[in-house]
Amino acid sequence: MKIINEKDTAVRAFDLYDMLDAFSERLDTSEVKMGKAVMKPGVRVPKEGMKPHVQDEFAYIIKGSLKSGIGDRETTISAGDFSFIPKNTPHWSENILDEDCELIWILVGEA
Repeated sequence: MKIINEKDTAVRAFDLYDMLDAFSERLDTSEVKMGKAVMKPGVRVPKEGMKPHVQDEFAYIIKGSLKSGIGDRETTISAGDFSFIPKNTPHWSENILDEDCELIWILVGEA
């Protein structure tokens, strides 16, 4: 078992949000990355358009709500919700509330 304490990690501050990368591990033929993101009110990632990942993306919303889109389909995910976005799927997310949105993210892909 590997335990990473939040105080032992570095927060990367972007213009739109803060990202805490907890770990990245290679497991046989897969690589798993996990962290936490905090999006400020009104922030949209990416700012314009959509962005894909080369990994499958799993997320759990800890606090707040996000509007998220894939293609022409939009949905709202809120505290307590889990989400999954398949690899290579262009998508976007926007914090729609007047409070920070906090989420745990996990990326799983080929090593």
